[in-house]
Amino acid sequence: QEMVRSLAARVRVASEESGSDTVAAELRRAVEQLEVVIIDYYSASSDRKKTYHLEPLSLLGNAGVTYLLALDTDAERREKLFRLDRIGTLATTGQHFSAPAELDLERFRTPKLYFGHDELWATVRFAAAIGARVRERFAGESLTEAPDGSLSLRLGSSSPAFLARWILPFALDAEITAPPAARSYLAELCSEAARAYSDSR
Repeated sequence: QEMVRSLAARVRVASEESGSDTVAAELRRAVEQLEVVIIDYYSASSDRKKTYHLEPLSLLGNAGVTYLLALDTDAERREKLFRLDRIGTLATTGQHFSAPAELDLERFRTPKLYFGHDELWATVRFAAAIGARVRERFAGESLTEAPDGSLSLRLGSSSPAFLARWILPFALDAEITAPPAARSYLAELCSEAARAYSDSR
């Protein structure tokens, strides 16, 4: 906790929502017109950027984050989700596609942060101070409340790296309680950041 407090005093988390608004508008148009798009995307699970050719199907809101549901044409049109705030450049192609006959969006309305295979399930405890915000973001999900008012929720993620990057903006108001590997990964990530900022002073 002392390490996180030290980092919080020196690190500002910048919002990228303004850029996401423009991307969202372009993607909504592409969804309506069934137009293939090309995006440069940063994947937190692999910590790398990659270019995708996509057939956009829908924009989805989940846990306060907007995602693009699309078919990846470079991967046999497999269904994938992309966070809008991790999309870099976006280009439309003028090429059109046929949407699937049936598209069930309800299966995505879960507390998952990832919808692929080999997912990691973890338990996160949120401080009572942000209880109202947590209940709003995860409405309808199974939240466990402790006597001190803190809330616990089981979340699906793609990897410890993805989960760690998702939880860091909560600072001391959220804690990974399980599994131990995810806790250890986050602790090491904070240690590396603390050492990096200490060396830069």
